[in-house]
Amino acid sequence: MQPQRQLSIQLVAASTFEPPAGLGWRPSSGAAAADAVVEFAGRASYDSFGDNESHTSSTDAFLHHVIDTGNLSLLEHASVTLYIQGISMATSHEILRHRDFSISELSQYSLPEEQRGVVVPSVVQRDEQLQRFFEHAIEDATFVYDELHDAVEASLTDEKNVLLRKQQVREAAMALAPAARETRLVVSGNLRTWRNFVATRAAEHSGEELRAVAVRCLELLSECAPVLFEDFVVTTLPDGTKKATTQYKT
Repeated sequence: MQPQRQLSIQLVAASTFEPPAGLGWRPSSGAAAADAVVEFAGRASYDSFGDNESHTSSTDAFLHHVIDTGNLSLLEHASVTLYIQGISMATSHEILRHRDFSISELSQYSLPEEQRGVVVPSVVQRDEQLQRFFEHAIEDATFVYDELHDAVEASLTDEKNVLLRKQQVREAAMALAPAARETRLVVSGNLRTWRNFVATRAAEHSGEELRAVAVRCLELLSECAPVLFEDFVVTTLPDGTKKATTQYKT
């Protein structure tokens, strides 16, 4: 059977903040850069840089007010990029439905066959009989894939253009690629988009693999913008998996 891949998500980029010269304002000491960007955008909108005494004078208090009032357009000024590996093609297609993200996905045509892996569903991993069934199914699918690949290649021996022939062969064979095949994504989005993704995909009703992706993304996002994601609460479900919820609309 092809190698089994495990979920891995890494932070590769996040907004930085440089206070404009001559403004005489700074975010609270220790404020995260992404949080500071959103605070700055909000204060610039209302010219509240001199707010030193009200209940929104600190970075934490100001951003709590932003979330409480639903002024989420301010979150669009800060962004985060994550590199997601070890997810199935089936789950990647669910992430691609979030059109506000900017996504670059691994080309299945460029990856050599010997480097391909599969993602085994958690429910299958927890049962030895299901694991054996899954492994046999992947082996059968791989066999059929290879058979079609070779048959199409044999049928195109008269095609003199080598690159075109390879493209046609791979395209035909990919029609039989299992949805469990591993893929990788580079995902960039502003913090409003990320909040919406986490709120919808880390919920209990989401598929287990997609939920695991969303919860892990939340953990990394909370490091980049701790105040703007601290309303999310992560809990463990009876089956041992996790979900994340928030009381706010996203």
